Amino acid sequence: MILRKFWVRHRDQLIEKAYKVMNQFDSLTPEVTSSPPLGNKIMVIAPHCDDETLGCGGTIYKHHQAGCTIEVIFVTESEDSYLASTRRKESENAAHILGIKRCHFLQQRELTLRPTVENVSRVKNIIKDFRPEVLYLPHPFENQSDHKHTYQIVVSALGDYAHEIKCLCYEVWSTLMPNTLIDISEAIEVKKRATQCYQSQLSSNNYLEKIIGLNRYRTIVTTPEILYAEGFYKGSLKTLKRFFRI
Repeated sequence: MILRKFWVRHRDQLIEKAYKVMNQFDSLTPEVTSSPPLGNKIMVIAPHCDDETLGCGGTIYKHHQAGCTIEVIFVTESEDSYLASTRRKESENAAHILGIKRCHFLQQRELTLRPTVENVSRVKNIIKDFRPEVLYLPHPFENQSDHKHTYQIVVSALGDYAHEIKCLCYEVWSTLMPNTLIDISEAIEVKKRATQCYQSQLSSNNYLEKIIGLNRYRTIVTTPEILYAEGFYKGSLKTLKRFFRI
């Protein structure tokens, strides 16, 4: 609540400072690639069931095509037991389409998630057991509390991670300033099918139409043959920790 009041009061000044920083660069055009980062073990952290598909479903499928082992941690779920069960089933169906091998459900109540010691420990143990080489997580400036807190949980869980890991932040509720675009043109139909598994979500909001629109827009800086792309902020663990302190 305090941070929200601070943002409302100082929003314009903060945006102005951000634009001044951006103005120091000659170009903010992201790197465009047709291949996801190299690694045999891929982990995706999703605040809710559907975020993995919306944020990086096309890229997940490309990892699957490359023969990678992929696991997802779903952090929260609805307090309504029937809806929670429905969405777990939907996520498992989407996972099958995308080539995800295993789903972990932490079953924390949505909209109340906090970076507690217990939540950090649970994520840390899963990451430690799986030892991913590439990790996808929501970006720290998402305009949704579960996404923000998931980011904080993951960064805290990686605090003493002893293995090399590539971290990429994806976008769902708020767009980010990507430094990496991954071409998902050949995977877009698979991403659509996976998204359509989430009928409990789509019945209230056509997320499919909107996320595909975002993926289409991301190609505004690419060559014409790239029709759809997913945007990411790729950074070192050190950089992600620095964002955590902002």
